[in-house]
Amino acid sequence: MSIDLHCHTLFSIDSFGTPEELIDIAAEKHVAALAITDHNSLEGVERGARRAKQRGVIFIPGIELDVYYGEKSYHFLGLGIDWRCHALHELAARNFQVYKYRFEIYFRELLQKGFPWSREELKEHLPVRYPTHPHPILSERVVRHLVECRGGLDGFSEMDKNASNEARLELENSRHKISFCEYHEARDAVHQAGGVLLLAHPGKYYPGDIQAQMRLIEQLLSKGTDGVEVYHWANFKEAEAGRELIGFLEHKGCLISGGSDCGHAKNPSGQFLGRPRFEEPPVPEALILQFEQQGICFA
Repeated sequence: MSIDLHCHTLFSIDSFGTPEELIDIAAEKHVAALAITDHNSLEGVERGARRAKQRGVIFIPGIELDVYYGEKSYHFLGLGIDWRCHALHELAARNFQVYKYRFEIYFRELLQKGFPWSREELKEHLPVRYPTHPHPILSERVVRHLVECRGGLDGFSEMDKNASNEARLELENSRHKISFCEYHEARDAVHQAGGVLLLAHPGKYYPGDIQAQMRLIEQLLSKGTDGVEVYHWANFKEAEAGRELIGFLEHKGCLISGGSDCGHAKNPSGQFLGRPRFEEPPVPEALILQFEQQGICFA
């Protein structure tokens, strides 16, 4: 038996697969409990909850938010949320607008570099990239998928890299115009929705620097973060560092979670669904119990 508290569907712009497909594959893999945590989106949660009930999978409603803490952007998981909460919906919608803004910069740069396909051709490809999504948006992933589906494009890799870097830099310089939410906004919205807020995969932000990871966690716990996603492959690139992080968090007594960060259950990455890609899987009973003790309700 396993659990997976960090999974994505086609409602994350960088991921594939419907909520129903994710739940079905989780059930086939005997995943006992699963959370859908789409990037800045709650649109897949209700569909996931409905299918999970049919398939006998414990379902934890969730979201993964891009959040600014100081001058740096981090990912936070909101777990056990009421996905109907107005404040959280507003925050997610505001965050999602950043994707649209970034795409405009990215696509402008692509066209300047000689990209041959029009916006209309990209839009025609949206149902292929995001089947059953009622209103998908254009993104860098849509462009890359279209290029792949059409057999490639000479020089696209460099073109894509340069355009993506330009979009990132311009977005960073436009924080006064549009940006992902600030930390206190994410914390308050998730708590208002009855959920808990956890820092996702700290190993991604300071690879190999366990001291920096622990300093960040100390700060966030003092400011109302409820816990940390510790069972994640990014935290265990160095096994000893991962174990040190677990010991640190156990001493703190905060919530911990774990997940595969699966982006498409049908793709090769889906083989990790239900386990976070390292040799020490989380203890399902312990992880579920801690959420129950916090009064977090499962759908």
